[in-house]
Amino acid sequence: MTTAPTSPARPRSLGKGVGAIIRSGSTSPADQAAALIAAVQDVQLPAALVQAAALILEAASSPGPLDEATRDSAADLATLLVKALDRDY
Repeated sequence: MTTAPTSPARPRSLGKGVGAIIRSGSTSPADQAAALIAAVQDVQLPAALVQAAALILEAASSPGPLDEATRDSAADLATLLVKALDRDY
């Protein structure tokens, strides 16, 4: 199987609803995540998205580096989560 060449990571912009909750330029990704978790505790998200996020976070917490497929899945999941949050805000 041939894989496409990887392009350099580019910063992801937050969705307009998420961006209204927290500004991304002034804090670290961990700080942004903590603030968003606090802000969206009452937001209803599809269970499949939450389960997928848990799996990706579990993979990211392992001591080894993430493989390309996991990174791609994490990027896709982030996009879906932002879309879901934008609908609610």
